[in-house]
Amino acid sequence: MPAPVLTTRGAATRRRIVTVASDLVAEKGLVQLSLDDVCERAKVSKGQLYHYFASRGALVTALTEHVVTEVLDLQSPLFAQLDTLAGLQFWVSAVVQYHARRGARGGCPIGSLISQLDRGDEASRAVIARGFQQWGDALEEGLATMVRSGHLDDSIDPAYEARLLVIALEGGLLLTDVYRSTIWLREALDARLQHLRLHLASARV
Repeated sequence: MPAPVLTTRGAATRRRIVTVASDLVAEKGLVQLSLDDVCERAKVSKGQLYHYFASRGALVTALTEHVVTEVLDLQSPLFAQLDTLAGLQFWVSAVVQYHARRGARGGCPIGSLISQLDRGDEASRAVIARGFQQWGDALEEGLATMVRSGHLDDSIDPAYEARLLVIALEGGLLLTDVYRSTIWLREALDARLQHLRLHLASARV
């Protein structure tokens, strides 16, 4: 069944509900997400909430989409710079500095959601998977451009290296949250950059 067409006011109300729900998840975690709390903070009735979201699960999927979009939008200005090692280093520094400003708390906003989802919530899991795929695709395209331009030698597999960067990012963020120190994130990503530097084409060294 297609989603109903919303008025401008209705779309704004729906966005407010989703934003409030994602803020509450950031504060308390998904398990503690209460529809009563959402209604109170968003200043809507339960009836209004169910007008826009047929179930709690539908709201969770919508807030997951909101979080993924917010994170990728924050990263998108950096994606265009991933076609050089200097640009990749700038991305790493920006990510580390962002999490340092957050007090090395919370981990990855996207990754932290996956462990909180109900096991049967395939819709939200798929949203997270698409988000990571987009992130990996941006890294892969940057690396592929470096190979095509001769900046990196052609022994580099851009898709493989992009996956390892995402793994380093997520693992580093998990341990950053555990230890409240960005050293884990910085060293995990720096190790991947050092590996790539070993594959600089001799003509560009």
